[in-house]
Amino acid sequence: MKRSLLTSKSLLAFIALAAAVVTANAGISNIYFGGIPDESIREGNGVLLREVIRGSPAEEAGLRAGDLIVKIGTLTVRSPDELLNALRTQPTGHPIEVTYLREGEEDRTQVVVAPSW
Repeated sequence: MKRSLLTSKSLLAFIALAAAVVTANAGISNIYFGGIPDESIREGNGVLLREVIRGSPAEEAGLRAGDLIVKIGTLTVRSPDELLNALRTQPTGHPIEVTYLREGEEDRTQVVVAPSW
């Protein structure tokens, strides 16, 4: 039973990150990032990735479970909600700089969020 609950939470987090993105002139489009945040940490110094989906834009950019995302572009993120809101401001198909901490060291990568199905 407990495993089903975790699976449900993973699915909800995945759906949240594949949510609608408002773009400047094009109305609403859908994005796919593929990093699943640890929802048990509601706010802190970044967003801890609990899981990264194989083959996702997040994995292709080199992000891994355990990475702590602290910025999307120039926007600081401290919670899963702020991560989602920051992703909503980004266009699909273009590189987005993601700043993260791994084992205490800050690093950056370029993620190209994909249009969702």
